[in-house]
Amino acid sequence: MVTTKALPNLLQNGLAENFLDYAINPLAAEVYAGNPESLSVKSAFPNLYALEEKYGGLIIGTFKSIKERKHGAEKTKQSAKMFHSGMV
Repeated sequence: MVTTKALPNLLQNGLAENFLDYAINPLAAEVYAGNPESLSVKSAFPNLYALEEKYGGLIIGTFKSIKERKHGAEKTKQSAKMFHSGMV
């Protein structure tokens, strides 16, 4: 059986408790009309869950995923071809 973390458990690993109390809990309560302690991160916030699983933490995962996206965008830019005189 696979268990998923509750939202507060995931966020307390790497974020200050004040951030959880003043930003995340009200957001989760408003959006999901429920107790954040009973929300499954995997179901409610799949992107947060993926960062935690892939990188082992939200903060490091955020920075690494931004870096990976920038690197991917640079590859796309480099492979684009320009036709200065138009298509013949």
